[in-house]
Amino acid sequence: MQRGYIKIWRKLEDSGLLQMPDTLATMLFLILHATHKATKRGTKYGVVELERGQGILAIRVLAKDMKLSIQSIRTILVRLEKMEILTLKPTHAFSVYTIVNYNKYNDVTEQSTRETTNEQHAANTRVTQEQELKHLRNKQISFSTAFGDFWNAWPSSKRKGAQGKCWEVWKKFNLDTVSQVIISHVEYCKGNGVWKDPDFISAPLVYLNQRKWEGAEIKSGQSELGNFI
Repeated sequence: MQRGYIKIWRKLEDSGLLQMPDTLATMLFLILHATHKATKRGTKYGVVELERGQGILAIRVLAKDMKLSIQSIRTILVRLEKMEILTLKPTHAFSVYTIVNYNKYNDVTEQSTRETTNEQHAANTRVTQEQELKHLRNKQISFSTAFGDFWNAWPSSKRKGAQGKCWEVWKKFNLDTVSQVIISHVEYCKGNGVWKDPDFISAPLVYLNQRKWEGAEIKSGQSELGNFI
């Protein structure tokens, strides 16, 4: 279960707490259990209103949680108050503690939210820019009518793709001049069972690069085909 984070300052090393492990552990425990926003806590003595950075502390319960004696906990709490790490407000049944400068320890959530929002915004911006560039690239491509007829005639298959590259090959070899031969060959292959199985249909880019229509003579429905696959 995700419960958020707290920050630990490096200056903690200068405070002497590293040499007092029980005190350090208790301090961290209390920081972790302090509320990160104003809230209300129900107890058998009634409802307690807590501000950000506050928590309810019962010495016997804290001693049990930390596996320390009650006297040790009392000593630790006095020490933490002297170090101005927390303040205590006793009641007849428990104490309400306040972490001094709580924001220093628990601004991570807000900071992380800002960083996450900024990262998401940057990512969304990149996606939008890529989509716009793709749209512009596609918009700038103007196919010839003959190439459009060839592309529309090509059967659907998992290999039908790379339209832009096919167009480049088409232009390179000036295939508009033989477009009727190419399209007739494609139609013949589709209509006579040559390309019955989509798995055996060439990619259109391969077809054009290898000039597979050459060597195929199509007359009145009769054909002698060369490299048509």
